[in-house]
Amino acid sequence: MRPDQGKSRQEKPGWKEPGLLLAGDLRRLAAMAGLFRSGLLFLLIFMLVFLFCLNSLAALPGTDHAAAVELNERGFTLYSEQQFADALPLFEAAVEADSSYVYGWYNYACTAAILIQRDPERREELAPKAFNALERSVRLRSSYRDKMLSDPDLTALQDEYRFYRIAGFDPSGMQDARYLLQNLRWKAMGSSVWTGMDFYSDGTLALHSAEADITGTYRVADGGRIRIDVPDAGFSFKPVEGIIGTNGIMAFSLPGLLFVSGVQAAVPPAGD
Repeated sequence: MRPDQGKSRQEKPGWKEPGLLLAGDLRRLAAMAGLFRSGLLFLLIFMLVFLFCLNSLAALPGTDHAAAVELNERGFTLYSEQQFADALPLFEAAVEADSSYVYGWYNYACTAAILIQRDPERREELAPKAFNALERSVRLRSSYRDKMLSDPDLTALQDEYRFYRIAGFDPSGMQDARYLLQNLRWKAMGSSVWTGMDFYSDGTLALHSAEADITGTYRVADGGRIRIDVPDAGFSFKPVEGIIGTNGIMAFSLPGLLFVSGVQAAVPPAGD
């Protein structure tokens, strides 16, 4: 007898009746077809929802890029012709059409700064808007932090503490604090004696009063801590230490010795 004689076909591993195999395959195919139809239905629903959201976004204000480009080009033509007052509303309209259009934001800031320089009485009206436009510009394109520092169009804003905060300066850093001291004019706050203080690159300073200017020295330590020594000022404690806060106020350890830089310096920049 051969080795396989006497064994039924059902006993052979993996072997099934042809009819049973076909029925099982059909059931599996039907199940797979059901899953496939469910997958297609899910994909179709997803695509419909995506297209609906896309169309909804396109209908929202601030997303018409083509209009923003056209408005910005018209504004830049007027800017090039030095018609700054007429250019400004076009740049404003450009960012209203597309709030992510960096050129519109930056051109608005530059044009507003020029108008401030030409008419200082407009500073209160335009400076907050110009700073907001600069803020949006550097958020959209970080390289504008370097660009704004050397742009002559922004000269009218460069005496403001907020300008340098937007550019990325940190008053708690030694180098940044030294730069801020030397490049801003510091005005006394709430003092009946002192009117302001200037810091120079050689480490000297001038403390101003209504009657005279008193000279002294200063140095900046780690953490942006400022130490001033003005022997002839009559301070009770010498030297006096202070810091520049993120709100633009320079406060010293001597009560009442506070200084602020620029018209908007006491207003913290957005995001602080």
